[in-house]
Amino acid sequence: MHAGALVTVNGRDVVVVGAGPLSEDAVVRMWLARVASRSHSAKTQEAYRAALRRFSAFREGAPLLEATRADALHYAEHLAGSGLAPASAAQALSAMRSLFGFAADLGAIPFSPFAIVRTPKVSMEGAPRMLTAP
Repeated sequence: MHAGALVTVNGRDVVVVGAGPLSEDAVVRMWLARVASRSHSAKTQEAYRAALRRFSAFREGAPLLEATRADALHYAEHLAGSGLAPASAAQALSAMRSLFGFAADLGAIPFSPFAIVRTPKVSMEGAPRMLTAP
């Protein structure tokens, strides 16, 4: 994708600013701005940033946006065995699904490798319950 290109991202027309193809850094900055603009709480925003740092550490310096489906599946297995609570692992995968889906929508990558990754089941035990009217 090049500067001046008009793209549609999640139903909105966006003009790409800058010269040449979008860099990984530009995609990540745009994604973080999108997360912030979508009325996510400050805690959710920080959790998404932490998920980005965690995946970056997992990639050990390899370009994030070059991750394959095999990398995404391996990362999901890594999270499952890392001792993270299932809800935390689910949120980390959700963040990566969001980032890679956004990158695919921009045309920075051909598809999201995280689209095939299943989110761990999260227990609803202890969650607030709705009462029905009699």
